[in-house]
Amino acid sequence: MQISIKRRLLFLFLFLIVLNFIDLNLKGDVLVNNFEDEVKIHPPQVGEELLYEVSYGFIPIGTIRLQVLENIEKNKIELHTVKCFIDSYNLPFVNLHYVMYSELDQNLWSHYFWFGNTSDPKSTWFVEYDFDYSKKNIQAKHGNMQSKKIHLNFKDSISNLYQDGLSLFYFARQNINSNQNHSLPTYMNEKKFKTYINYFGQNSESKIDAINYPIATKYFNGNIEYKGIYGLTGNFEGWFSRDNAAIPIKAKMKVLIGSVNIELIKWQRKNWTPPKI
Repeated sequence: MQISIKRRLLFLFLFLIVLNFIDLNLKGDVLVNNFEDEVKIHPPQVGEELLYEVSYGFIPIGTIRLQVLENIEKNKIELHTVKCFIDSYNLPFVNLHYVMYSELDQNLWSHYFWFGNTSDPKSTWFVEYDFDYSKKNIQAKHGNMQSKKIHLNFKDSISNLYQDGLSLFYFARQNINSNQNHSLPTYMNEKKFKTYINYFGQNSESKIDAINYPIATKYFNGNIEYKGIYGLTGNFEGWFSRDNAAIPIKAKMKVLIGSVNIELIKWQRKNWTPPKI
């Protein structure tokens, strides 16, 4: 009799575990299925444009627009060119207007990076990093586009390939199926840092306002050592589409005012529709 009761209790316990697991998998941004065949991620597609809205809690505070431009060749190296526009809405506590431009090799390491603060159209200051891996150095410049004055101009020695503040976005997409942890040399603020990205092969589903069905995604997280735009630093999380485009669907990051949510609201990419579960 006691054995029968124990068996029933054990069965009930296992049933509750299974029920809880099923319930978790019905919710957004959680583990769904880790047994699908991996697809090969396509390189950056010329003409792709992605628009994201940044929110602090329930308050929209700005947008991030990313573009893939034409491929170019420099020093017999074929490079992808990409651009990013970061713009805050007209809010009393936020006034950000930045432009970034990067040139990336086929493995999506940075060869050139340009960053401009366009918040004041009468005085646009910029930062420029020119990576010369053959000579193992970076030419770093700070200047003002209107006055043409260069305030900083020096060379820094390097011994590794480097990421910049924009190239990381494309490197993360290209390697979403690696199921490995990456420690990426990153050049930021004229210093050498590391960006840590952790891939788990964890499939998930994500819900966003722009799509009326759950999107098949892959989850990853990471950590950045440096301070980026508006105090961006620390831990972050991301969900990329579970297909050969690996489109970033949503992300969570930490900035000066706290944690912000970044969500895809518009996109332009040939033959792409957010994948369904």
